[in-house]
Amino acid sequence: DLREVERALGRLRDHRRHDSRDKQEQARAATNAVRLLRRMALGSADQPLGATTPSTAHGWIQVHVQETGWVDRAASAIWHHHGDVPVFVQALGTLYTRVRDWRARVDAAFATAVNRWNSGHAPTDTQLRAENLLNRVALPIAQDQAPLVIVLDGMSVEVAVQLAEDVNGGGRLAEVGRTSKGTQAGVREGALATVPSITNCSRASLLTGELTTGKQDRERSGFTALWKSTAFGQRRAVLYYQRDLEVGAGLHLPAQVQEDIDDAETVVGVVL
Repeated sequence: DLREVERALGRLRDHRRHDSRDKQEQARAATNAVRLLRRMALGSADQPLGATTPSTAHGWIQVHVQETGWVDRAASAIWHHHGDVPVFVQALGTLYTRVRDWRARVDAAFATAVNRWNSGHAPTDTQLRAENLLNRVALPIAQDQAPLVIVLDGMSVEVAVQLAEDVNGGGRLAEVGRTSKGTQAGVREGALATVPSITNCSRASLLTGELTTGKQDRERSGFTALWKSTAFGQRRAVLYYQRDLEVGAGLHLPAQVQEDIDDAETVVGVVL
């Protein structure tokens, strides 16, 4: 029963000091706390997400992109809250522990679904995976112009949703998504990493377009060969890493990197 919690949040918002600068962080923490309580209240022991608990690996992946990634963000926010009301800070700590326990049940259910999918999916399965992302997402875009593929290595969905907010809010870039039959246009999608989901497996498979393992040399050669293939349009492709982007004071990018990005016929990959 969250009625008392909801009433308490309402009283906080109605308080005359609610919008004062020194209380805004506390108000945000309280709002995040109530949102977390609302989400957990929908679940049960066998269905942690309640009625919307997925039964497939694809469903779980999309739920993480659209729901539990935001839960992680809210949980991090209350964890990092430094307030001057000891009782409130203690309550946030207790809630954070509950959220982590709830997330552990969610992760266990997701792992079960992925294991089941991994044991029996067909080659024609439509699930986005590390090894088919370039083929299914980047290649269609490349029909008009060579894409710039940026890989943010090790980024969580929690951080990704915050980054997407900043990018979309800036006004210079717009987020778009794939359109397919029976789905809403522009829906943000998740992809399944390799198992195990370590850099040498997952990132190498992403950049080469096939299940493989390897380090930067394998990624570079595989990325170039993939885009040079007939299926990918026989395009020139280059792959840069963060060290390749280092420049002196007052410079934006190395001249060769900028030249490749400006060339509409060259596919540029960047790993950060």
